[in-house]
Amino acid sequence: MSFAFLSHVPFWVWWLFVALVALGLSATRTQYKPLWAALAMPLAMTGVSAYGAASTFTTHMPALIAWASAVVIVVVLRAALGAWGRVSWVPETRRVRVPGSWLPLLWMLAIFALKFAVGVSLAIYPALKSNGAFSAWVCLSYGAFSGIFLGRALAIRRAMRNASVAGEASLAS
Repeated sequence: MSFAFLSHVPFWVWWLFVALVALGLSATRTQYKPLWAALAMPLAMTGVSAYGAASTFTTHMPALIAWASAVVIVVVLRAALGAWGRVSWVPETRRVRVPGSWLPLLWMLAIFALKFAVGVSLAIYPALKSNGAFSAWVCLSYGAFSGIFLGRALAIRRAMRNASVAGEASLAS
């Protein structure tokens, strides 16, 4: 297989890759973040995934429905399995405790690889843009990633709610 196409990849893509690796590596250690910082990465990655689906397949409503369906399915699965992560809200410092994990790095690199592969595929075979099966699978994948990242944001919301309920219960005692 020829990798000549790599010479046509814009330089900013490689900087984005390096930034994602750095961001993912920082997520491997437990951190205490202000609320905005804890929500920034999951919401930004959800946005990147949504943008990828919407900008690439704007005329394919079934593909966009596939994206939305995958988001809902993954969020519901996370809730049903209790896989919200172990994030917690520390009311005294008004910070979110985010335990270290290699999964955010894996997810970010996976969505980067998917977006890269889709971009290369569409550059080499532009007709794929109108292929319903291709667009549906890509949008399902983007939606699954959006659901994963959106689930992290919802986990933060849930941790804040649980901390406030626990705080109210201790005040009532």
